[in-house]
Amino acid sequence: MAFRAATGEKHTGNALRSGSTAELKAKAQLGVDAATELDAYVRNHFRDNAEALGAWAQARHIERSPVRTPEPTDPPSDPGSGSGTSTTVTAG
Repeated sequence: MAFRAATGEKHTGNALRSGSTAELKAKAQLGVDAATELDAYVRNHFRDNAEALGAWAQARHIERSPVRTPEPTDPPSDPGSGSGTSTTVTAG
């Protein structure tokens, strides 16, 4: 009985975590959208003020996750191709 309860709590926790992660992503996208819209107003308003535009550019910077390329995998070796570590002995 305790095992079933613990398993149920585990699954509930996983579902909550997944839902919370999705909600955070949605809220972050709302923030990016707002900053993009605000960017046009700030650039227009401070177009003659290089110092303010520089401060805005720094404040507006949003780091993005790195894009990783998958590591190439070596194809499996064919055991019949003779690429193993066996040695051939010839009579001589």
